[in-house]
Amino acid sequence: MVRELVAGVIDGVRGAAYLAGRPRLWKLVLAPAVVVALIGVLTLGWLVALLGTIGLVGWSALAIASATVIVTFASLVSGPFNEMLSEAIEEHETGVQPPAFSAGRFVYEVAIGIVHAARRGAAYVIMIVGLLAIGRFVPVAGATLAAIGTAWVTARYASYGAYDAILARRHWRYRDKRAYLRDRRWRTIGLGGVVALMLLVPGVNIIGLAIGACAATLRVVADERTQAARAA
Repeated sequence: MVRELVAGVIDGVRGAAYLAGRPRLWKLVLAPAVVVALIGVLTLGWLVALLGTIGLVGWSALAIASATVIVTFASLVSGPFNEMLSEAIEEHETGVQPPAFSAGRFVYEVAIGIVHAARRGAAYVIMIVGLLAIGRFVPVAGATLAAIGTAWVTARYASYGAYDAILARRHWRYRDKRAYLRDRRWRTIGLGGVVALMLLVPGVNIIGLAIGACAATLRVVADERTQAARAA
């Protein structure tokens, strides 16, 4: 468990280093980053406008809800760009040319990606609301349980967003994506934890999901290369 968790963290560091050394890929990173930054500014304005009108518990709930909004919308906005980023990385690493651009295929993939991201986002919001209720109404241990649960759920959600960049391009069904993450639970959680932490850091948060997409793509390509070598 610990070994796989650390390996997932190393995957995240490797993804960041890979992007840092390839400036030509940054146009696919910065485009959604601008939109994500705008969402963050608007959400901050919403928080400031409500400052002083709610109590401590309400403020904590509002802060977590706002973070949830940012993460959810960031996943929806950056999804198509991260898939293009993943495609460029896979082409560079394997030398295999991607299929010729097709407007119909692009629209279909974007639509499926949005549906899957929205489905996952809805599940995330429901779990966060449940954890908020535990923190609010369960005495003594409630706050601790809610904090641990929120960290776990957010890392899990972030890992889905990272790996979806490459799994969506393979047209995997939603349940197959979930099975992939479940079978590699600790490694994907390690990467998800890195991405989740980046999403909390101003300035870094706008590129966190792109770094996760890069890391996940490199991991899947490496795994497929290993499988091919064993089969040969």
